[in-house]
Amino acid sequence: MFWGVERERALDLEKPQANAQPVAVKVDLNLPNSHWGSEGLGKGIRMLQEKGVRCDVELELGDEAFPAHQIMLASVSKAFRTFLQRLKVADNYVYMPEVAGENPMTGLLTISPPPAPAAAAAPSAAPPPLEAVAARPTAEAPAAPPTVEVVVAAPPAAEVAAGGEATGAPQRLKLQLSGISRPEAVRILLNYVYQVGTGAPWKFQPSCVEVNKDVIYLARHFELNQLHEHAARWLIDGLSTHNVVERLVVCEEFQLGQLREKIMEQLASCPNALGVISSNLEIMKHPKIMQDLLKSVAFSTQRAAREAEKKPEETAPEKPEKAEKVEKAEKVEKEEVKTEVKTDKLVKAEKAEATMKEERALLQKIVEKAQKAEKVPEKQEKPSAEKPPPAKKARKAGGA
Repeated sequence: MFWGVERERALDLEKPQANAQPVAVKVDLNLPNSHWGSEGLGKGIRMLQEKGVRCDVELELGDEAFPAHQIMLASVSKAFRTFLQRLKVADNYVYMPEVAGENPMTGLLTISPPPAPAAAAAPSAAPPPLEAVAARPTAEAPAAPPTVEVVVAAPPAAEVAAGGEATGAPQRLKLQLSGISRPEAVRILLNYVYQVGTGAPWKFQPSCVEVNKDVIYLARHFELNQLHEHAARWLIDGLSTHNVVERLVVCEEFQLGQLREKIMEQLASCPNALGVISSNLEIMKHPKIMQDLLKSVAFSTQRAAREAEKKPEETAPEKPEKAEKVEKAEKVEKEEVKTEVKTDKLVKAEKAEATMKEERALLQKIVEKAQKAEKVPEKQEKPSAEKPPPAKKARKAGGA
């Protein structure tokens, strides 16, 4: 009973047939299929880095900190992977032992000192009043909680309060950068790692030469050859007489010898550019560049003079060579004409022989026919001479 109405029992319902065949039911949702993105993993990693979620390393430069993931940097840079393998952790303190060998990131990364134990203390633990401390007996002093427990438990709580992450989030390894001065270079490094490392499009666009220098420095220490090549090629883009000295100084500082030689050769071939550069006061601060530039100019002038001397000598024997070539070509043409004439004559001769053969064959047939025609009457005359005519025989019979 349900509100005074008798409910239909399950036993009274009609049971389905035992041998009934299933009926296909088609449901059309009329909704488009959602496709999986090909860069789902890379996009997710980039989003985590932008928001600073689950980052376990910080690159510090001055007052700015750049969060990142150790696994991402280690997967792209072999030097950083070796650096992480040689780290040791003891009592919540990370250090690089001297016994492990040479530091692969020497001159670039230094481990920041850990926070003081007082800074890691829990905020809920309020200090006791001075009267209670004074009244407390000396025997109770060792009963205070050990500092090791406070230091170990403090980092997760601090991360939860700052970033809102779950308990047990990884503690960030703080690494101080040295040897560079532009934070933009660190951003370019991380963009390269997270963009190129995940297959996303990326463009190298530093704002000035100083940023490009810092990028070259970072690329060499992290052993990122492609990033180093981008930074080296950027020195050629937009090259002019106003910035060529500055770019040459960068090439000399980072020992980009091949690029420096290419720029010198280009300057030596442009006398107008040399005049502008020589009047620039900045080149006076770099006498070595001025000396190498003068050497390249002298070498280019000597080479041009040698080429000018060789030209009349080379042009004189060119004439008989050309005449010989022309004669050879004429001979070849004549031989070709002769061969063509010979082939025509041979074809004609073959045709004439064929016609002669046909004519001879016809003559032979005619002669044979004539000979046959002459032989037939001789055969017909022989029997008439041997036998008498039938009229004479009849007369002989009548007479008898």
